Amino acid sequence: EHMVKKIGMIGLMFWLMAFSILGFSQIDSDTNEDEKPSFVDVTEEDWFYEPVMKMADYGIINGYGDGTFRPNAPVLREEFAKMMVLALNLEVKSVSSTFIDVADGYWASPWIETAKPYLTGYIRNGEYLFKPKENAAREDMAVALVRALNFEVNEDMLSVLDDYEDHSNISNNLKQHMASAVFHEVMIGYTEEDGKYLKPKSNLSRAEAAKLILSLINEDEKVVLEDEKVIFEEGLFSLKAVLGENGYKLTWDYNGELPAKAYKVVASKSNIKPAYPEDGYTDYVDTNYYDLIIGNTYVNGDFEKFESGETYYVAITAITEGDPVTSDVLKLVMPKVVDTTLTKPSLKAFETEDGILLKWDKIDHVSLNGYKIVASTSNVSPTYPNDGYLTWVTDVNQTEYLIKPGTLYNGGDLGGSFKSGQKYYLNITAIYDKGNKSGEGVLAQMSGEDNQTDLSTDKSPQVTGKVMDNKIYITWSTVDKTGLQGYKIVASKSNPNPVYHQDGYAKWITDLSVKEIYLSPYTSYTGGDIGGKLLPNEKYYFSVTAVYNDGKIPGNAVLLTMPLMQ
Repeated sequence: EHMVKKIGMIGLMFWLMAFSILGFSQIDSDTNEDEKPSFVDVTEEDWFYEPVMKMADYGIINGYGDGTFRPNAPVLREEFAKMMVLALNLEVKSVSSTFIDVADGYWASPWIETAKPYLTGYIRNGEYLFKPKENAAREDMAVALVRALNFEVNEDMLSVLDDYEDHSNISNNLKQHMASAVFHEVMIGYTEEDGKYLKPKSNLSRAEAAKLILSLINEDEKVVLEDEKVIFEEGLFSLKAVLGENGYKLTWDYNGELPAKAYKVVASKSNIKPAYPEDGYTDYVDTNYYDLIIGNTYVNGDFEKFESGETYYVAITAITEGDPVTSDVLKLVMPKVVDTTLTKPSLKAFETEDGILLKWDKIDHVSLNGYKIVASTSNVSPTYPNDGYLTWVTDVNQTEYLIKPGTLYNGGDLGGSFKSGQKYYLNITAIYDKGNKSGEGVLAQMSGEDNQTDLSTDKSPQVTGKVMDNKIYITWSTVDKTGLQGYKIVASKSNPNPVYHQDGYAKWITDLSVKEIYLSPYTSYTGGDIGGKLLPNEKYYFSVTAVYNDGKIPGNAVLLTMPLMQ
């Protein structure tokens, strides 16, 4: 009887929550109690009629403003995350996203991070993905219900799945949860002519979600309508992080059975679930807060100290009288700190018959990687990357560059190229290992005549791309072949202007007659932020860098999605 009431009240929480996520809302207070709600797309012959109408009878369900319920519309994974948070009355976490496909500022990120203990996810090359825009599946619902109701999960239950024709379709890591859901009869499945089916990977529709949520509520309406307060326990060990100038302020709540004698602050660059003692530690504290800053040393891990701009998986391990207990894990990117000793470039511009000649003082610095030449028609002091760039000068000894009319420009407000008679604000951004430094902008007017033929002999490739036949096709224009060694095909997930060598490369083309190439899903990639392979259904910025004897000249970038393999 106690379990019946527990299921009823937890089901009620799911039920109340569903109104905002699945299109349900409170009926107006002046609605006639005898008036039965109806939906134009729900009839008595529908299998979902009874649960939908029964919930409507309680006076708390409406469909959409057009009178529909939209029973077959799918529930997105990000919507399902919000469902779980509202259902279990969890406090929404303000933490960095631990999923590489969910940005920190995205609306669903706090809901996903908070509901993570009840959700399914994906792992690829050691990093988590959530796939928020994909449809939630029935097996996702099974995991959530089993975890929310605290049902046991073990191999002994797997035999109940043998009655279903499609039990082999269940994801391997979720089979025990699905078995528990079937064993406890919160998920029954479908009976068809040739047998019973669970349809684990089928989309979770609004109608199915309503029926599954309602199935948790005891058929006795007294249980459903009974006003009884229940407390839903939060996670035993939750970690939060607030970004500061030089790192993060970590705070945590520990509610384990055995009290913590102290805590180990742990991290890893490669292990997505670091814990003490396996992954070492950075400090040993007896408080529930810690300042994780750049320069902190690390003991017995896969790195020696926390560095600017690097990504780490961070957790807290509680030291108790029994086994150590580790918190949830946060993926944190240490803030980038610019070295104040870095030199600013000093630039001068000269108007010549052929164009604008730029000259700058040579910078001698061990961490200098090169210069970005930038321009703007409106910003008096343009900088990279905010205002795009003309070219990437990787020869640190080079101190001048001639800009001709018609020269192509990447990004910014130039409209694609320099034009004769136009005035430009010009600048140099020095690229260092630990940050960028820009000089003061200078104003100069472009002279000479616009010559469209110059576009075909410029050193900067003009790049285009498209998706065709389950591949990405990259093409580029003819460039000046004087001193040309070949082309590097480059890509990036985060840099909208990728360039070799700092963003790695996919292909090295030494046949100077080649001006196009195709890239298939899972093409190997060296360096950069790609992670070793170009993966299907991922967005990348693609470009081409022309490699000359005296430097590397990048082309413009195109944003394309790697297609799925057939």
